[in-house]
Amino acid sequence: MKHSMAQATYALFVPKREDRRLITGFDELWKLRRVLVMDSASLSVSAIRQQYLGVLEGAISREAAADWAAAWITRADPPLVDLPLWDAVKDLAGIDLRVAPEEYLHTESDIREWLGRLDDQV
Repeated sequence: MKHSMAQATYALFVPKREDRRLITGFDELWKLRRVLVMDSASLSVSAIRQQYLGVLEGAISREAAADWAAAWITRADPPLVDLPLWDAVKDLAGIDLRVAPEEYLHTESDIREWLGRLDDQV
């Protein structure tokens, strides 16, 4: 079953039925979303950072890091996280893309830039 963009946006910003409260206006919705994110320890900056550093140090293959990120993205119930964190997960999911059999699309400098952008957001 495919979701429309409106459904996907709704799923990102509106808490599940059991977590809903009377919300008036966007500011209250955003604050509630942030509280729910803070209560969830499932996906963290440190976990994403560890994947980036593992790839740069050669401890984790690009394919393993991309699979790890893709597992978060494709979950039926993706975690509620801040957009910069979600962008970092999406970048990580494409870390194993190739332009040639022996050449990756994203260079190590790209990965360092992503890591710096993630660190700047925290």
